[in-house]
Amino acid sequence: MEATVRILDEIGEPALQPLGELSNAMQTMDELFKITADEVIYNMEQCTKKRHVVCQKLYANLLIVLVFVEPELMGAASLYMLTNVMSFGLTPISPLAFACYGGTLVAIEQFDSACRLGKRLHLYVFCAVTSSLTAIFITAW
Repeated sequence: MEATVRILDEIGEPALQPLGELSNAMQTMDELFKITADEVIYNMEQCTKKRHVVCQKLYANLLIVLVFVEPELMGAASLYMLTNVMSFGLTPISPLAFACYGGTLVAIEQFDSACRLGKRLHLYVFCAVTSSLTAIFITAW
C-alpha cells in the first residue's frame, strides 16, 4: 500500500484524507454530476494518456487494499479516482470509480446523491467493458 501511495504522490495526485476533510471536493463532484448530462457521461472518450490509465489502475488496486487496512480512506481514493475519470476519460476500470464513489455516498448517508448517481449510470455500467472483478463489485453494490 505504501508503494502505491508513494507512486500516486510522485505523479502529483492528492494525499488520501479522511472523508471529513473532503466535503468541498465531494460537493464539487456533486455539482458536476448535477450539470453533466447523461449523454456526456455515456459518450465520454476513452482515456489514451498512459499516466491517467495507470493512475486509475493504481487507485483501483489501492481501493482493494484499503477495504482491509484503512477503510476510512476509501472515500478519498474513490473520489480521486472518479475525479480522474471525469477529467481525463474512461478506462476499462472506470466503472469501479462510479461504484465505489456511490458506496461512499451511501456510507455518509447522502442517499439522494447515491441513488441519482446509480440511476444515471445504470446503463453506462452495464454497457461498459469491465473485468470480472469490477462486474462483481458493481453487482454487489
